[in-house]
Amino acid sequence: MKQVHRLTATWLALLIFGATAGCDRTDHGHEALAATETAVALTYESLAGAAKGITDATDELCEHTSAPNVEAARQAWQDTMALWQQAHVVRFGPVRHDDRVLRIQFWPDPRDLVARNIDDLLKYDPAAPLPQIDVESIHDGSVALQGLPALEYLLYGNGQGPGVIALRYAADPQRCELTRAVAAHLAQVTNALYQEWLHHPGRLTQYGQEEGHFANRQAAVSAVLNSVIETGEDMASSKLAWPLGERVEGQPQPLRTESRRSANSLANIQNNLAGMARFLTAGEAGGLLALAGRSGASNADIKRVKTLLTQAREQAGQAPPLAAGLRSGDNLAPYRTLLETVRSLNSVLSERIAPALDVQVGFNFNDGD
Repeated sequence: MKQVHRLTATWLALLIFGATAGCDRTDHGHEALAATETAVALTYESLAGAAKGITDATDELCEHTSAPNVEAARQAWQDTMALWQQAHVVRFGPVRHDDRVLRIQFWPDPRDLVARNIDDLLKYDPAAPLPQIDVESIHDGSVALQGLPALEYLLYGNGQGPGVIALRYAADPQRCELTRAVAAHLAQVTNALYQEWLHHPGRLTQYGQEEGHFANRQAAVSAVLNSVIETGEDMASSKLAWPLGERVEGQPQPLRTESRRSANSLANIQNNLAGMARFLTAGEAGGLLALAGRSGASNADIKRVKTLLTQAREQAGQAPPLAAGLRSGDNLAPYRTLLETVRSLNSVLSERIAPALDVQVGFNFNDGD
């Protein structure tokens, strides 16, 4: 999917000034953080644009209900989910405001609240008044009725084909009303996230007590690296180990897989890994990973991180769909291999890269919010 980036010249100029003012141009720490900040902005911009694409696709679906238009809306959903999985590597800043993470993706959902809430809302009762469904009511309601998981259930059901879903839309105008409202709300949330990030240029390179900035450079480095490490840990524990049954004596749990209805679980992991790589290696100087090399991490450690990132993405791309594979139980080896690769990646980041950057793993800096 081609993305057009429209960051303002003023914002970029301020960012560049923040990266160089008062410091030598060879200050690799500032260069790495400035490049990371730009990478976040571009990812948020692309995410907001993709979410707007869902509103356009669902409008077209509701105006002209057909299986091809269901497919087009699904593609818009997949594009947005891919960018969200990359953007969700960032665990600091405006994404922490107003429950935005849950509003964009309510998951894990072990009680299947998304399906239960949508089914209850769309349940036909001729004696009951029709519920109000608009962007405001979606925002004020349960997060289980918001964001990408709600749209996934509406567009995919429980894995039904596009023809079946098209018939559901044709038979129930409220389904269209709900889909449009959820899509429009998602577009609002992602656009607000992007605009708030732009509102404080120099988030990672200008320090002090001002809202939206870190107290010092070390706090910014720690926030970025801990975000990457937390993403890797979530992949291992929630997206792989839990579905593989490590919490229940090895019994596979296909209903615990992320985005199972769209069979998008492993694509989500690939995009998590892409986001990790992007924010670790941003910029010509090589980002925080290169900075770690200049700060004491060995070349072997740096190479190991890059190799494991590539290896894990390839393994996720080659494995069969996760939920289906867990249901059959015939061959779990590809998923276990992927889990071990992700765990190895997490170990190198936590035990080799973090100490080189003087980062305390798991320490939660609240600056930058």
